[in-house]
Amino acid sequence: MNWIIPLLIISTLYILVYNLAMYLFARLFGIRVEKFYVWFNPFFSIFKKKIGDTEFGLGWLPLGGYIAMSGMTVDDDFMTEIYDLRDIPEEEKILPHHYMYAAPLKRLLIVFAGPLSSLLLGIVFYAWHHDVSFPLTKILMVLGLLLAGLGTLFLIGRTQEKPHWSKEQNLLYFIITFLLYCGFFYLLLDTLNDIIPFYQIFTDMYAGKYSIRELFSTPYSSEQTILIAAFFGVFFFIVNLLPLGTLNGLGVVNALHEYWTKEKMPGKFMQKYLLISLVIVYGIWIWFFVSVF
Repeated sequence: MNWIIPLLIISTLYILVYNLAMYLFARLFGIRVEKFYVWFNPFFSIFKKKIGDTEFGLGWLPLGGYIAMSGMTVDDDFMTEIYDLRDIPEEEKILPHHYMYAAPLKRLLIVFAGPLSSLLLGIVFYAWHHDVSFPLTKILMVLGLLLAGLGTLFLIGRTQEKPHWSKEQNLLYFIITFLLYCGFFYLLLDTLNDIIPFYQIFTDMYAGKYSIRELFSTPYSSEQTILIAAFFGVFFFIVNLLPLGTLNGLGVVNALHEYWTKEKMPGKFMQKYLLISLVIVYGIWIWFFVSVF
C-alpha cells in the first residue's frame, strides 16, 4: 500500500502539467477551452467549478485527464477531434476561438506542448538521482531537421496559392507527411534514449521483468519512486505522440499536412483511420498492462 499514494501523486502531477501546457498554449492563441479535467469523469465529477469560459474539475477515475477546446466534441467526456467540419453550426464557423479554425502551426504547438511538458518533467526527475548527459551532436541534428522542416513548410505556405488537390493527391501527401513524421519521431526517440536509457526499460517490460504486483510487495523506496516518475515522463511523451487514434501525434500530422497542402483530410477517411488506429492504441495499452501486472 505504501506505493499507491506516491504513484497516484506522480501520475496526477503529470496529468496536471500535461493539461496545463496545452491549456496555456490554447489560451495564448485565443482558443476557448471549455473543460479542464484532472482524472476522467464519466457520469459524475468529484469537484467542478466554472471560471470564465472554462469548467475546471476533478474526476474520479485516475487513469488520465483531458482538456476540451471549442471546435472539438466531447463524447462521454473523452475528447474526439472534429474532422468533418460540417457538424459545426453555420453561425459558429466564423468564430476565431475554435480549435479547428486555428492556423495549423498553432494547433501543432498546442498538441505538442502536452507531451513535451511530460518529457521535460521526466528529465528533471531522472536528473534527481542520475548524471544526465545531453548528446549535443544529435540534439543539434534533430533541432536542425526540425527547423529546416518548419522553415520549408513556412516558405511553401507563403508562396503557394491554395491548390486544388484530387482525393488521391491529398491522400498521397498525407501518407508522405505521416512517413516523414515517423522518421523524425524515431530520430527524436533515439536521441532521447541517450539522455534517459528507456530502450532497455521497454525491452525488460516486454520480457516481463517489471511487475506492479512485485513492486507493491517490496518496501517503499524513494529512489525507485523517482526513477518510476522519470519513466512516466518518457512513456507519456512517446505514447501521446504516436500518430494514432485521438492521440496528440495524429494532431501533429494533421496540422503539418494541412499547412503543407492547405487541405483537410476528408472526414470519412479520418473516421476509418481513427477506428483502425484506436484498435492499435488499445492493443498497446493491453500489452502494457499485461506486461507489468
